[in-house]
Amino acid sequence: MREVAWVVRDEALGHTSLDSYILDITDQKNIEIALTESRERYRTLIEAAPVAILIYADERCVYANPRAVRLLRGS
Repeated sequence: MREVAWVVRDEALGHTSLDSYILDITDQKNIEIALTESRERYRTLIEAAPVAILIYADERCVYANPRAVRLLRGS
């Protein structure tokens, strides 16, 4: 749950009050957890892959998994 609150001032009546609502963010949190778990599985898979995996962006290598590093170093 998440609460959103704000102050409401009625200058004409001289009253100040607090207004709020509560959001159920259970689904959002479950999606965030699932995404984190998916990313971790993907990372584990790529890191443990027995083949070289390289990712290029803008004509540059931006990632090499451990197998690629070992192969490129010659060890």
